[in-house]
Amino acid sequence: MVWVSLYWPLKHADWHGLTPTDLIFPFFIFIVGMSITLSVNAMLTKGVTKQSILRSGVVRTVKLVALGWFLALFYYNFRDPNFSWLDERLAGIRIMGVLQRIGLVYLIALACYLYIKPKYIALTFVSLLIGYGALMIYTPYSLPNGEIVKGLWLHGNNLSAWLDNLLLGANHVYYATAKPLAFDPEGILSTLPAIATALSGILCRYYISTEKTLANKSEYLP
Repeated sequence: MVWVSLYWPLKHADWHGLTPTDLIFPFFIFIVGMSITLSVNAMLTKGVTKQSILRSGVVRTVKLVALGWFLALFYYNFRDPNFSWLDERLAGIRIMGVLQRIGLVYLIALACYLYIKPKYIALTFVSLLIGYGALMIYTPYSLPNGEIVKGLWLHGNNLSAWLDNLLLGANHVYYATAKPLAFDPEGILSTLPAIATALSGILCRYYISTEKTLANKSEYLP
């Protein structure tokens, strides 16, 4: 289905810029982080061990990843007699995706909350953002024409796109025709700031649960 007309707030930005739609996924990941603290605290109160909680988290992640792949494969074009499900869907399955990223981010954030003290979660949060930015700016990579570049933030031309193209392949990403490098918006390297977003939800919930006054909490929380 092709959308002929669409209100701009319901569209993602092509690359540069921001629309309200672009905020949905980060806010959801933030809420995932907050919900982890609520569910884990409730289970720990009931006497559930951390190992059991982590095992349940692994199962939930596997289910989310499998569901993402299922949705990618659950399609068949009955109107096209030349349609090949094996070639066009299975052989070109999108490895990463929204559900896959949610599962991975959830599991890593859950492990952090279970085994890392809040001050170290804050340090991990900062390190992920600084580390991601430093990698994107200072790590050189090679374009298909052999040119070595670094520090670019262009559509299909940045370190994250290069890594997706290298490890996932052009046939298994969302922007398969992006030039010069095919990439996935829920790719490998770009998952790092998504993990940081979940950790920010954990930190926010931790701060809310402290014994500071409501005025103090309102002052530091946006």
